[in-house]
Amino acid sequence: MANCINYNCNDPLGLHLLNDCGDELQGGVKHAIILECDHTLTDPSNATQVQDEIDAGRATLVKNIKVGMPAASPVKIASNVACSTDKLVTYDRTLSWMDGNINDNNITEFYNNLLAGQSKGGLIIYECGADQVTWIDDEVRFTGSRIIPDSDNEFQRFECTVEWRNKYDSTIYSAPAGIFD
Repeated sequence: MANCINYNCNDPLGLHLLNDCGDELQGGVKHAIILECDHTLTDPSNATQVQDEIDAGRATLVKNIKVGMPAASPVKIASNVACSTDKLVTYDRTLSWMDGNINDNNITEFYNNLLAGQSKGGLIIYECGADQVTWIDDEVRFTGSRIIPDSDNEFQRFECTVEWRNKYDSTIYSAPAGIFD
């Protein structure tokens, strides 16, 4: 029997559910909403709330992009107890973001501002074929640049990394009706 030092914080794991008929979700994100730091969104599945944020300039819809979420990186510190492993504090999380919409406006008005070190108030990413979104309800930062390949065998694009820190995974919601159409 393992003797765990848990300081009386044994939260139960909760119920693990199997997907119906063994169905699994495919990857891919083709649309996203970037939320400003002053957004007032409380429910990303509510189309009225999402549209109100867009109309108020506190959210920007970005379409026809390619976004992926790799595994998070654990952030650990040394345990204060001898003979113990390091303790998990949180996770550094990232998204890869690719956008082939190269034009002067997107360079000067959008990406030059987005990639200048500003914090944003989160993201809503629309998952391909699942009619659902993942809400990253954390401060995020974008880094990256425009890529001009050295041959005409591939397209120009913006390649960015979105970074945030949270101990917990972002939550899945139903897609807000009519927003990503």
